[in-house]
Amino acid sequence: MPAFVRVFIVFVLASLTFGCSCGQEGIAELIENAGTIERDDAPLGEDWRSTTVGETYTWDEAVRTSADSTAGLRLGASSGLRMQPNTIIRFLRQGSSEQAGLRVENGEVEFDTHEIIRLTTRRGIVELSPGTFRLRAGSADRLEVIAGSAVLEGGVVVEAGRAVLLEMGSVIFDDGLPDAGPPPVDAYADDAFAEDAFVEADAGPPVAALPGEARMEPSPGRAHIDLTAGETVTIHDMTPPTAVRFNLPAACSGLSTVTLTGGSSPVRYAGSGSIIAAVPSGRYRYTFQCVGGQASGGTVTVRRDDGSLRLESVAPRNFFDADGRTYDVLYQNALPIVTFRWASAGAGPFSIQEEINGRTRTVNASSSSHTFESGQLRDGDHRLTFVAGTRRSQPTRVRVSFDNAAPTAHIREPRGSVARGSVHVQGQAIEGASVSVGGSPLALDGDNRFEGDTSVPADVDALAIRFSHPRSGVHYYLRRVQ
Repeated sequence: MPAFVRVFIVFVLASLTFGCSCGQEGIAELIENAGTIERDDAPLGEDWRSTTVGETYTWDEAVRTSADSTAGLRLGASSGLRMQPNTIIRFLRQGSSEQAGLRVENGEVEFDTHEIIRLTTRRGIVELSPGTFRLRAGSADRLEVIAGSAVLEGGVVVEAGRAVLLEMGSVIFDDGLPDAGPPPVDAYADDAFAEDAFVEADAGPPVAALPGEARMEPSPGRAHIDLTAGETVTIHDMTPPTAVRFNLPAACSGLSTVTLTGGSSPVRYAGSGSIIAAVPSGRYRYTFQCVGGQASGGTVTVRRDDGSLRLESVAPRNFFDADGRTYDVLYQNALPIVTFRWASAGAGPFSIQEEINGRTRTVNASSSSHTFESGQLRDGDHRLTFVAGTRRSQPTRVRVSFDNAAPTAHIREPRGSVARGSVHVQGQAIEGASVSVGGSPLALDGDNRFEGDTSVPADVDALAIRFSHPRSGVHYYLRRVQ
């Protein structure tokens, strides 16, 4: 986990049902710490002080770890959790009930449960059986089931060894496990995917494959989407594997091959001029080799996603204390609104010194809490220091950056499969994106909405709406032919 706080406009609320043995009103007990651990006894998060092993926490109190610390807490009689660096947990009373509520405000938490735990996420209620789980807040809440199982609303069961992204109205399996059907290809689909897990293609002449190096598979008879070999793209398709036709360069004559590599089981397809490969959900490096030519390729990612998640229409709002910590703020469409405050500032006059890219400016503030409106803190690493009279706060870093993991589009029409002939498309793109279908651009209005009529090419079995953005790259959203 990187040594910084990841702050998002959404959070995870975990309602845990258990009997606590850590004091008359205790909800949890600190049983292990490494580094600086603090507690907050005020509901508004303005009374942070040091905490030590053996202390207990009750309603409306919170615990946080610093950038280089971790903590272990006992929950109830036999469950527990481990907080990673830069994590904040707050315990909230659930009405008049004697159940404990746990809110992960940011960061990452690992649960070791011996009771049933119910999490309230953007996707709704998630019930965890006794087992081991990892919860990480992001543009979507990512839940990893290490042991045990999780049951989502609607009865979807996530078994051990799988991971899901939980979004409003959407569940995306994000573990790279292959779908049933054609022989599987191992893949890594985690957001923390390591590029160096791939072996890059040799830039020299192609070398004959060793026995067992890659197994040959027959190509699907029809393609869902056309790509130019060498592109790096993300394909959003609700029913992978996706039949991808790689169109090879004109210099590639005769029999050529495309090899998909996502782990220990590479798969190879052959053809002339173009090659169709069945790509399951996950992330894969592909390389193509031409007779007498050089090897080259790119990366293709397939996600089980239909683009139904609406894009955020307002700027994310974030609150930070002048506490000397480092915060990451991710945004999708509009630059964030940031409120910066110093609870112990004392008397004014007040101002904020901002340093970025070697330049310093002073921002006047009317009180010990100042709000930077959307656009006032642009992309970059901001070093903020609150000044109150002759006193200065600890410098606090706020890093503003575009969220590459956030949804890139919202598709309103077509909602499901399509028929041959005229198809009406309608939706919204993120700020700065361009949209096209079949090479024909679709105009965007002032709210980044698009609308138009198109048709499915005769030689593919899906409509592909293309989104290109200078930061998030190229994404295709597919609507398959009925």
